[in-house]
Amino acid sequence: MVDAHWQRFSSRMVKTQETVWAQLLAHLHASDVAAAKLTDNTALTVLANRSNAERAELAAHAWRDLTMGLLSDSTDDAPLNFTVDPQL
Repeated sequence: MVDAHWQRFSSRMVKTQETVWAQLLAHLHASDVAAAKLTDNTALTVLANRSNAERAELAAHAWRDLTMGLLSDSTDDAPLNFTVDPQL
């Protein structure tokens, strides 16, 4: 989607990438700090699994928002050409 309208949408994609990267790094740092305080392997595994799931959801949500915005905005560039069948 971005390639077809690079001038219009590339900055939005780059901004999303940068924002998500910063959020993921911050979340990873917080997880590392929390993990350093744990001694139980089970608790560490639970923390790692939860943290990974949270980071995946954060990234998925950001890309969903970006994709939906790009789809919505790019429809403005697409001419809608169709004919209505009078028989319907």
